[in-house]
Amino acid sequence: MKKLEKKWLCVPIILLLLFLVVKLTEKTQIVNEFPFDRTNDLSSYMGNLYFLHEYGYHEFVPNWYNGRYKLFEVYPPAWYYFTYPFYLITGSIEGAAILSIISILVIGSLVCLYLGRRLGLNLLERTAFFALIFANPIAVGNFIRLGRPHELFAWTAFAALFLILLEYRDKKIDKRILFAVIPYSLVLLSHTGVFILASTLFLCLFLTHKLKEWKYIILSGLVTAFITSFWWVGFLKGLAKGSVLADVYSFAYRLLSLKSDYLVENITSLISPLAFLVLFYLYYKTNKNRRELWFFLPQILIATAFLTRLVIAIPIFNRIYPDIYNMFFIINSAYLIFKIDYGKLNKVWNRLVLGGLIVFPVLSIVAYLILIPGFVHHTQEDKETLELLEQVEGKFLILNSSSLAQAFYTYGAVYHNLSTPFGWSDPSVPADYVNRLYRVQTLAEKNNCKEFVDELKYFNTTSVITYREYCEVLKICRLKEKIKKEHSCLYLVK
Repeated sequence: MKKLEKKWLCVPIILLLLFLVVKLTEKTQIVNEFPFDRTNDLSSYMGNLYFLHEYGYHEFVPNWYNGRYKLFEVYPPAWYYFTYPFYLITGSIEGAAILSIISILVIGSLVCLYLGRRLGLNLLERTAFFALIFANPIAVGNFIRLGRPHELFAWTAFAALFLILLEYRDKKIDKRILFAVIPYSLVLLSHTGVFILASTLFLCLFLTHKLKEWKYIILSGLVTAFITSFWWVGFLKGLAKGSVLADVYSFAYRLLSLKSDYLVENITSLISPLAFLVLFYLYYKTNKNRRELWFFLPQILIATAFLTRLVIAIPIFNRIYPDIYNMFFIINSAYLIFKIDYGKLNKVWNRLVLGGLIVFPVLSIVAYLILIPGFVHHTQEDKETLELLEQVEGKFLILNSSSLAQAFYTYGAVYHNLSTPFGWSDPSVPADYVNRLYRVQTLAEKNNCKEFVDELKYFNTTSVITYREYCEVLKICRLKEKIKKEHSCLYLVK
């Protein structure tokens, strides 16, 4: 079999790894400057890490949602326990998060290097496999810029599971497949969306092996279910109480959106499944193994449903973020690239694949640098808000902030032990509570003072921070002014 020449792998490896290092270095600034910008999920996860230390697993958190928030009832806990030792060592949620991300990337590289060798990949191919998965702009944008380390942890475990199961696609399944239980359990305890797609990998084995071998596959699933039951039993119970099943969390509907906010996501959501389908066609064309077709059939069906947008009509699958699908196809594609027999392809296909290996990383990195802002430093409004937090009395709300109000709810809890009727984990709280809470800001914007004040009292709010012209609204609604600054103000509910 003719493989890719080494020279074609060097360019994407260098570009992607350099991009990863630059963006990871940029992210380390959170150690000295807590992130408040709107492209920022990390503040939520850092808050939960702090609550794990303060209150413990499955305990109610008094700082958020008037004590209605139960830690890890809906969100998987694996990343937090992995990161907790870093918090104990550093005493800093920001430092712990950065050390965690770096550690996961190191583990991911070791997974690719060790398990990739078992699949016949040489050192350069294994390095490229890591770079294509963990250093592509989609991964960097989600895991580092947006700050989703728990998902990074899940994909690292997924990569291990994927490579382990690939070994069995053309050999008899035996009890050693139980080693797959470890990464499969970690995926379940890290991210439910990634877990759903990871589960389809076992379907690949069902399709390619005899009935008598299924017992080991089923046993792997049962063992996984047993050792993770301490979390998922409570998770299933919590689904009925929380708002995670609300329509707002049917993320696949974004694939039909014409909003500019989702333009880049929708373009990548066309490219990634299409690239996978093309690469599988070339892989199958040069290998002519029907068993391979059966093994990759679930991925092919998922890619087809995602590409045609039919996925929005499939329950459960329509609640998975588009970028999770994109990562799923990238991992599958990264493997196929190294298993195509390029000696059997004509010049056109060879040039398309080899050109794509260079063009796609270059274009995606350039697009990222143009469209995605770098690290956002504190604005004057942020600095004023930090000063106002020191003067808050009782439970507080932040209205009409240009930054991410939820990030301040984390900061206030961690550094001032403040409490708020709001928080940074809406799916964990009943939908009626969350919807009513969001209505508070709408009432303020409409100058509906009576209902606005009534709702503040309903949520036990005693302090309100707002900005610019909305300070006048609070004054009109007869809240008591405590502090007024150039861009912001703090009012008390009488």
